[in-house]
Amino acid sequence: MNIRYFTRIMCGFLLILAAFSLNMFYSDRASGAEKTDIISVGKGGIKNNNTADARNDAISDALRKGIEQYLVSYLGSQGMADNFTKLINDIAPVAGEDIENYQILAEDRSGDIYRILVSVKVNESLMGERLKKIGIVRIETTSIKILFLVSEIASGKERSSWWSNPEGNPALTTTELKLYNIFQKQGMETINRLSNPPALKYSEGMREPDISNDAAMKWGRLFSADVIIKGGCSTTSDNMVAVDLEAIKAEDGVSICRAGSEEKMNSAETLDDGFTKALDRAINNIAVQFGPQIITALGKIDGKSNNIVLTLNDVKNYEEFRMFKKYLEDEIGGIKSVVQSRIKGSSITMSVEFLGTRDAFINKLKGSKKFPVQADTSDTGGDLVIAIEHEMMDPTAGRNVNIQ
Repeated sequence: MNIRYFTRIMCGFLLILAAFSLNMFYSDRASGAEKTDIISVGKGGIKNNNTADARNDAISDALRKGIEQYLVSYLGSQGMADNFTKLINDIAPVAGEDIENYQILAEDRSGDIYRILVSVKVNESLMGERLKKIGIVRIETTSIKILFLVSEIASGKERSSWWSNPEGNPALTTTELKLYNIFQKQGMETINRLSNPPALKYSEGMREPDISNDAAMKWGRLFSADVIIKGGCSTTSDNMVAVDLEAIKAEDGVSICRAGSEEKMNSAETLDDGFTKALDRAINNIAVQFGPQIITALGKIDGKSNNIVLTLNDVKNYEEFRMFKKYLEDEIGGIKSVVQSRIKGSSITMSVEFLGTRDAFINKLKGSKKFPVQADTSDTGGDLVIAIEHEMMDPTAGRNVNIQ
């Protein structure tokens, strides 16, 4: 075949393929549909030249892998790890019932292996209900703010409880650092007590090392927490690290859950390393239990979004709106979309779809250190109104929002 003729054919084929791909892309975008189909490859071994059984095995394998991919994308790696036992025992055996449909895209036989490429569509509603019934909830985008009131007694050291001397802003203990890191992986917003310490007088009850629920609630209100985790960490004479924690609601002090864990320190390691590693394991043991229970207790299950109407007043130009929109999308977790809905004079109204409650959205704005403008924000229970103060704007630094 003439090489030039062959090249023309290939170029024509690639142009048609590109046009087809673009058409499919824009068709999906225009319809507003989200891509929910999962592509997976399954394989089955051919025995005694029985390709029919191998093909069925390959289909089953592809469907199983499709379900696994869906669960990883839905729960995240931490959610998969935390709920692994429930997933393999309660979900995997019946997961096929949650497949809405599937389509075989390609098949191949290579030696004694039969492979199939399948497009799998999961019935997300059924799967969500099934997960919820066995206590598995999605935690990646919750807006639950947690304050830790957890004391530490490390080997040979005195008891450390920061709330006993809040004016001194004592450094974070090893226990606190572990709590922050581990509960952040659980999808929580951990409150750094050093970032914005309240300048108030504290009652004697609020300073007690063995703090009561009532006193813990007062600390929770000062830091705008949703949940307080209180308790302690200590080392025992037989080289064990013991952690005992209780989670309570900040609004009413009701206990959500309580658990304890003990882990052995490795005698071959230094005292500090042995303590840190044992502490990490002990807190992890508790955190995987606390995460789903806290989310369920507060009713903040992911997937429920709220539409929040927000108006920017005194906008000088469209660039200010674009800057604020980018700030919401990049800095405020849980934002699904920000859509301009109205322009009237120097005001721009936008519709914000947020995964969480309205109060959680406001708390995120209040707690943000990267607010792009100096502004006063009024919240009357209806629309949020943000009035930009241009004379005080500093384009090189973020501002905190003042919400009244």
